Amino acid sequence: MANVMAINPSVLMQLREKCIELLTTEEHDEISSSSISRKDFRTIMAQLDLAETEDGEILDRLFTMFDSTGHDSVPCLSFLVGISPLASLDDVPRKLLFAFRIQDVQDSGVLSPEDIACALDSINATASYFGDAVMTSAQIESLTVEIADEAQDDRIPYADYVDKIASHPLVQQFVSGAGTVRYGTGK
Repeated sequence: MANVMAINPSVLMQLREKCIELLTTEEHDEISSSSISRKDFRTIMAQLDLAETEDGEILDRLFTMFDSTGHDSVPCLSFLVGISPLASLDDVPRKLLFAFRIQDVQDSGVLSPEDIACALDSINATASYFGDAVMTSAQIESLTVEIADEAQDDRIPYADYVDKIASHPLVQQFVSGAGTVRYGTGK
């Protein structure tokens, strides 16, 4: 899908910054778990001249898919991380690094195992919406535990582990389209 979208990492980072700015002005306690409304997201897309484009239409449809409650809101960072691979034609390690950078709202270079799992789950969800075979939640958890165990810390310097994650057999299976689950099938 990245090959048909004009949105690029720079624009997606601008989208992230505007979303964080909005969430910060609304005084959310925890930016990483805060939701953004469709109305606010469309306003931000309009500010970046995305609203009336094909990319804007695709992002709006993905917003609908991420809206699991039907309340016209999505977890902001999960959504942005989920769409991050669509903004890049790069290889898997660079796509993961970019996704982790979006997840890292403190720009600290480290993420918790839970944040890494959330990022992988968001990417997984987006892939599933396009009908791609994906990883199971148990596989994502297993991969994350493996990385956390190797890091021996609850703050993982993600740039140091991107290549290991990208080359992991479960991720390679996912990337090659041989994942074990498809959206809506539970198998």
